[in-house]
Amino acid sequence: MVAIVCLNCHLLVLLYLSSPSCPNCKYMHKLLPSPPQQKMEAIKSPGTLSLLH
Repeated sequence: MVAIVCLNCHLLVLLYLSSPSCPNCKYMHKLLPSPPQQKMEAIKSPGTLSLLH
């Protein structure tokens, strides 16, 4: 389920991903796929590491 604002009746509604129609006005929404998440890697700066030893 996702919460979006209906483009037709402007209400905040919860939609099922399998049938994304507004429960109030029955407007059929086009849900965009979520962008792929990028991996975040830890960045170790050389200057800070020398202070720890």
